[in-house]
Amino acid sequence: MDMEYCAAAEQQLSKLRQHMFVLALCSSPAAMAGALEGVACVYEHAESMARSARADQVDAELEASVALLDACAAARDALGAMRACALTAEAAVRRRDGAAADRAARACARLAKRACADARRQRRRAGGSRPSSSEHKAADGGAHALQEARRLTMSVLERVAAALSRRVAVAGGGATQPANGWSTCVARAFRKSARVACEATLPSLPSKDDTQDGGEAALRVQREMRALGDTIQHLEDGLELLFRRLVQCRVFLLNMHSC
Repeated sequence: MDMEYCAAAEQQLSKLRQHMFVLALCSSPAAMAGALEGVACVYEHAESMARSARADQVDAELEASVALLDACAAARDALGAMRACALTAEAAVRRRDGAAADRAARACARLAKRACADARRQRRRAGGSRPSSSEHKAADGGAHALQEARRLTMSVLERVAAALSRRVAVAGGGATQPANGWSTCVARAFRKSARVACEATLPSLPSKDDTQDGGEAALRVQREMRALGDTIQHLEDGLELLFRRLVQCRVFLLNMHSC
């Protein structure tokens, strides 16, 4: 039965590699969520994979699981902070507070960049590089599946962080916007509003088109922020499921280690 579940795990690993390929080409919310779901599906078979591993392989994976859990928790915390910034920015846009919206947008962009750097550092710490041919031959069955799952999990976390950072960078501004494009878009949305306020002190009143354009720009930014917040929430849900599966995997490894 364990061999059957290990074969199922290998099939999930194959599907996960396909998700990784799609994620490398596309940073859509569906691609990011699909990659996280693929990792979680692999760890559904963690117990059977652990049972078919040797004692020394179990010990190695048990030690490596600490860094894996830390990386997942760090990614989850980073996304939570980014979503909070997105909600703050959306609320600021709604009440036409351009300065507060700009601060929140810049904070979100900084958090996204930091998440990318943290994911790279966590992957190196967890030993997320591809095993050499000799290691591949030495590993067998569930042990190899666990090793491959760990490597792909770290890669998924890193690529999701990078994809989300790109989404933050271009939100509301298109792919040609610079890294602070979201903040630039926020500032642009309120530029006409500020000019209209200044012109209101003059005898001539602002035109209807100016007021309408400024309002439409603000609404567009507000929609972008709401969509970004929804995307982050979806990814947080995926990370929460993955974190629970990783905890279960570590429990299986601890039980085998103590036997």
